[in-house]
Amino acid sequence: MNQFFILLLAGVLFTGCDKNHPGKSPETKMKYVDLHQSEVKMGSVQRVDLNEDGSIDFNFKAESFGDPILKQERLSFMAKAEINGYLLAIENTETTKRLDKGNLISQIPPSGFGWFGVGQAVLTEKVTSESNEVNWQGDWNDGSHHYLPVQIVKNGSKYCGWIELSMDVANEKMILHQGAISTEAGKDAKAGY
Repeated sequence: MNQFFILLLAGVLFTGCDKNHPGKSPETKMKYVDLHQSEVKMGSVQRVDLNEDGSIDFNFKAESFGDPILKQERLSFMAKAEINGYLLAIENTETTKRLDKGNLISQIPPSGFGWFGVGQAVLTEKVTSESNEVNWQGDWNDGSHHYLPVQIVKNGSKYCGWIELSMDVANEKMILHQGAISTEAGKDAKAGY
């Protein structure tokens, strides 16, 4: 009988401590923006004002480049951070990090990555050789509903967020689904809802 009461008391204490644990913090408050399944195709540009303050934070575009030395044509799908925008990229490259739902977007970048402002990153490329062989390159070429980690700096404060993207390689387009930005400065965020 004593063991029953001891176990009951331990269960109550454990449950009570868990609810009021001082180390737990509430989820970061986010502002969500519907990007209306906007399509990025060859020659088009989609502009995103993620925090809806009237200025563009990020641009998405698709451009074609000829490379006479390698004798190939490249169709590049790119993300560009504007004056207050930052992209999480692998240091010394133009390559971004692709996140899955629930991945952490931290104020402090993971090892080998950095937050780069007014930068441009190639998400994926369609490379067509002189003999018309096609090869898709990049982390995003098979991406469906993945998240691009972003940051906005306003009045010296950093706000983490994400933009949800998909690639449709069959139709040579990128689709912008939605985005979110923290409404609380200096807090980490999680990708997706």
